[in-house]
Amino acid sequence: MSETLISIADLYQLWGAHWCLRKEDFQVSRIQQHIPIHHHRELLGDFYALLTYQVKNSLGIKSLVLMPEGAFFSTCSTKDLIQERMSQRVLDASGDRQLRDFLCVPSNRELSSCFGDSVMMHLSGVSSSHCADWIALHHIADIVPSNNQGERYFIYCNQMILCLPVQENFNRRLLDVTMMSTCTILALNCLGQQLNLKVTVERSHYNILQQADYQYQFLQRRINTAELIRFRQSWEDNLVAKVLAHPELAESVAVFDDCPAFFRSYLQRQHNLN
Repeated sequence: MSETLISIADLYQLWGAHWCLRKEDFQVSRIQQHIPIHHHRELLGDFYALLTYQVKNSLGIKSLVLMPEGAFFSTCSTKDLIQERMSQRVLDASGDRQLRDFLCVPSNRELSSCFGDSVMMHLSGVSSSHCADWIALHHIADIVPSNNQGERYFIYCNQMILCLPVQENFNRRLLDVTMMSTCTILALNCLGQQLNLKVTVERSHYNILQQADYQYQFLQRRINTAELIRFRQSWEDNLVAKVLAHPELAESVAVFDDCPAFFRSYLQRQHNLN
């Protein structure tokens, strides 16, 4: 695998003694001959960042992948790569949306992908676009503002530093995803208690997700068995809403006064012995 990657240290050497790599450093055609190119969708594991490559080229390069093992160019878009990563998870993207609703985060505030301590956040555009940049917050030790309000310095736990463009509401979204991360970790702990198992969540590094201790204390008081039941029921309510929105049920919904209660009663049966 090492032969198909360039190490992060060698990547730095391409720009001499620069202490920080900016996105525009990668947007030059001359580096194409130094970084390996992958032409197939990778079974992408953990990563540091997925950056769009916006230079027109005949090689079909669309993105740059930075991983703990090294870096490579890909002819897949960042959307394709992040979807490949998410396909390996137990829960899909609907879990992120449901968690957002559970925490009463406004539906018009676009979130990123959160699964416990594994948090993948998009920085630019929208998450469903093919040209969004993504970072893995669980590998980041600190985030420092830049003189340019549209950029941030991302200081990684391995001392790598990237300067990348961010959205205007970055700070608000960062607060949202750290809360989602804490919530899912606490939910796993509660679930472990119900299963009579001791669940220990260990973060691989001291990362930025742990800097919101006040959030953890707040959510620790909030997340209990009753809240987990409410979380489960919120999935059922979301499912009922989708069923009732089906065009073929429009007439039935108009005739019956309480269709939601009818469907919920059948879903509730799944949790009873009968």
